[in-house]
Amino acid sequence: MKKMMIALLACFSLNLSASTHELFLVKKNFNPENILHFDANLTDDCKFKLDNPFHVYWTLGSSPTKHAPGFPESSFLVTEYIEKTEDRVIFTNDAIKKVGTLLRNGLTATAGMNEDGKCEAKVLADTNEFGILTLNSIFGDLKTFFGIPYKVNHFVIEGLDEHGEVFKKKINKSLEK
Repeated sequence: MKKMMIALLACFSLNLSASTHELFLVKKNFNPENILHFDANLTDDCKFKLDNPFHVYWTLGSSPTKHAPGFPESSFLVTEYIEKTEDRVIFTNDAIKKVGTLLRNGLTATAGMNEDGKCEAKVLADTNEFGILTLNSIFGDLKTFFGIPYKVNHFVIEGLDEHGEVFKKKINKSLEK
């Protein structure tokens, strides 16, 4: 356990020097000012750093300080890579899997230069019933017991649909851990 914590801390400290681009946010109903960020670690020429393509961290309230996820959420955030290339990373984790069949094959992070020559990174969600969405945020309405979440009432997924229109959908999902 001690070795795992040291490795996790080393991983997050290495991320502090990476060029990051925000991918999406995870918010929740309790302690709503604390936000989980998923950022892309990119090289200067807008390619994923394949040794560690993502930087996942909390911001607490209005503080700009980045905090590594702790227990219990860190166990849900262990990334499983389905595919990793310099311009695309397909991934999942236990938290994404909890959303259920809405997400077919995990999430796809892409990076590249846009028409203006600026680096752009985003996450695409290939959904069963809504097509491919550009994901901006996931909100979880959670029940807690003494501050520890134990049940998800529902999720709200926000982003853009395939036509660039704003998409916001409540996903009723009850999960017991």
